[in-house]
Amino acid sequence: MTEALATAPTIMVVDDTVANLTLLGDLLRGEGYRVVQFPRGPMALEAARAQAPDLILLDIMMPEMDGFEVCRELKADPHLAHIPVLFISALGEVDPKVEAFAAGGVDYITKPFERAEILARTRTQLELLDARRRLEQQRSNLETQVRERTAHLTRAQRMARVGSWTIDLDSNELHWFDDSWRLMGLTQGGPVTLERLLQQVHPDDRKRLMAAWEQALASGRGDDYNLSYRVLAGDEVCWVKEWIEFEHDDHGAVVAATGSIQDITDQVRVEQALRTERRRLRNALDAARAGSWEWNAEHRTLNADRAWAELLGYRPEELDPVGIETWEGLVHPDDLERVRDSLRRHVQGQQPVHQVEYRIRHRDGHWVWLRTSGRTIEYDDQGGPRLVAGIDVDVSAQKTRQLERERLARLDPLTGLPNRIGLAEQLTEAIRNAGNADQTDSRLAVAYIDLDGLGVANLRFGREGGDQIILETARRISDMAAPDTIVTRIGGDEFVLVLSISGAENAGDRIRRLIRQLGRPIVLDSGRVRLTASAGLTLLSTTEREDEEQLVRQAFQALYEAKLKGKNRLELFDKDREQNLRQRYERLDAIRAGLDRDQFILHYQPKVHLRSGDVLGFEALIRWQHPEQGLVPPGEFIPALTNQPLAVDVGDWVIERALKQLAQWNDDGFETCISVNVDGQQLLDPDFAERLAGQLAAHPGVRPHQLELEMLETSAMEDIEQVADLIGRFQQMGISVSLDDYGTGYSSLTFVKRLPVSTIKIDQSFVRDLLIDSEHEAIIGGIVTLAEKLQRKVIAEGVETEQHGRRLIELGCQTGQGYGIARPMPAGDVRAWLAQWQVPASWREAP
Repeated sequence: MTEALATAPTIMVVDDTVANLTLLGDLLRGEGYRVVQFPRGPMALEAARAQAPDLILLDIMMPEMDGFEVCRELKADPHLAHIPVLFISALGEVDPKVEAFAAGGVDYITKPFERAEILARTRTQLELLDARRRLEQQRSNLETQVRERTAHLTRAQRMARVGSWTIDLDSNELHWFDDSWRLMGLTQGGPVTLERLLQQVHPDDRKRLMAAWEQALASGRGDDYNLSYRVLAGDEVCWVKEWIEFEHDDHGAVVAATGSIQDITDQVRVEQALRTERRRLRNALDAARAGSWEWNAEHRTLNADRAWAELLGYRPEELDPVGIETWEGLVHPDDLERVRDSLRRHVQGQQPVHQVEYRIRHRDGHWVWLRTSGRTIEYDDQGGPRLVAGIDVDVSAQKTRQLERERLARLDPLTGLPNRIGLAEQLTEAIRNAGNADQTDSRLAVAYIDLDGLGVANLRFGREGGDQIILETARRISDMAAPDTIVTRIGGDEFVLVLSISGAENAGDRIRRLIRQLGRPIVLDSGRVRLTASAGLTLLSTTEREDEEQLVRQAFQALYEAKLKGKNRLELFDKDREQNLRQRYERLDAIRAGLDRDQFILHYQPKVHLRSGDVLGFEALIRWQHPEQGLVPPGEFIPALTNQPLAVDVGDWVIERALKQLAQWNDDGFETCISVNVDGQQLLDPDFAERLAGQLAAHPGVRPHQLELEMLETSAMEDIEQVADLIGRFQQMGISVSLDDYGTGYSSLTFVKRLPVSTIKIDQSFVRDLLIDSEHEAIIGGIVTLAEKLQRKVIAEGVETEQHGRRLIELGCQTGQGYGIARPMPAGDVRAWLAQWQVPASWREAP
């Protein structure tokens, strides 16, 4: 990675598959990137508009808004269009890739993907982005230099196209610049007179040129001088176009002229060739003898020429004229209304031309496709159409090819099975039929099947062998499929089945039997091969509306789980799990919105010396002041932040609000300390210490020792060396760090020794059962002894009763917090609580 990219670029991952989000997030963070993740396109667009990432990894098949639409939205936004988009998709065929690049993507990775490939392509795109930025800066600098150096030529540049010249009317001398010499067929040199210039002009154009020049000179205006003429350039005759602009003295007299000259030889030749081609086209159309007709609106008859009659196999006299009822009887019933509507819209003035394609019956009974074009050529006294004339062209051959292309576009060319387009159409129809069916014992199931290890087989047996494997797989699937099963191949070694499941029949059993069948050896021309298959299965919900894309996506997600679990197996799509994950991400959306709208507040719980009652400080605890749900405790939203980048934003907000509160209390003469909880995501964020230093610097009235950070024991275990270094940096800044919830995680002497924390907090689960569980008493005693040996402070959480506090003192723990002292309270209630706080007598008297 280049030096310019060493500042942790931000990568946005957009994928509705949770497994993909987790895999990609862990992989990219492990390389030091900052990663933001979203399961839906609209969420990602909103986040990108708020803070643009450096790179986007974008899935294609997603609900609400697919990846193509997301990419097009990004590229349509001038502020986001520069962000490179790397598509990640299970769609391995060419069409999705083409569409991906057409939408603005820079690369395309097919699932299941390799870790090394993801990292390599991500690194390449980031380096390209960095190079583009440096190049843009260089280009901007060069453009500035060019503008500065050519400012005096602005007027000439505005007028000039290729060459330019000036003429001094007193001396009658021409001065030519740029390419004017070559255009005029002269060797570059000194001044040229007007007479010398005229010698280069074609003799047939000299008088016209001089007349235009004298007229412009006499009027003193050059804006009417826009002249094209021929020049004798050596042995060639060239066409040029010339413009002039006059300069005047203080009295308005013309003293000089500036002109621009452009070689338009190629343009003239193209125009001449175009005129010739138009004449040829007109002759060809006349020779084609397309059938023509006239419709008489007054008599409701159609008069057609011989060519029109011959298109339908008739003699002219048999169709001269044709009543409108007879003509309509020849038109295909499925097309008649469309033809009527086009003609009606034209005669009513809603469209300038009556133009439509339709089928009409030939004399021998087959259908002929005609393309008709016509317009009104006569109107009656009321302005209505009297006569409409037009031509008809037989387009049957084109239509036959078009229909065949449309049919083939829905089929896989290798197996002849429906492809992705055919699947979408047939599955849509199956869903519609399932919704309209009266049967209650029938359900629709979608299975996504993928061969395991086909890539290796292709390397061994080549493309021909791979095609034989696909053909045999398609045959086995088709042979085992029920008559009403839709079997499709949507690309590579991927097949999708749409099954109708009746009664007590189990779709999973049918697919498992198919997997076993696909696992049998395949005999190829060049040897034998045995492959396994994995499958994902989903059922059409009886309560929710689901479209074909959603069902295929669910089946593919289940297939992906099968691949992750070892392949050669079937996995069923877990809709409950999917719903829970979606609810979690919706909760994250709500938290992010609440943070933006300043809906969170801090409550403060005091920490006291148990024997003396001295207040040592307060722990800041976040609460959500929801506009509809009221005060939401942290247990209902903090778990959703686990392993989410949003946890860093929430943590930064808590620190900032705590520092503001400390600054306010210091101004009021009340000096104390506040401790805040630090999430594991913050501890692993390489910019955390720098941001914290900036926050402290923004509050000069707060001394660093007034802020304490509390980290969970389990968070520190993720990277103990990095966390230990981070704690050292905090201590250098004057900030103390405590180990929260001690006893619930690793809890070893070596672990505590390696982390230079100043305080160990005994988890409240041990304190609450202290009076009834001797093991908990022994654990607390051991923690207190450990803290003393390591010269660490110790504080107990969960002091709920007076008896808890006295027993803790007896065990050697002198500080604590809990409901037995005070519940967390708003900042405005702290001073009132301090005024009435008294330590229990039993604590003062404890041995």
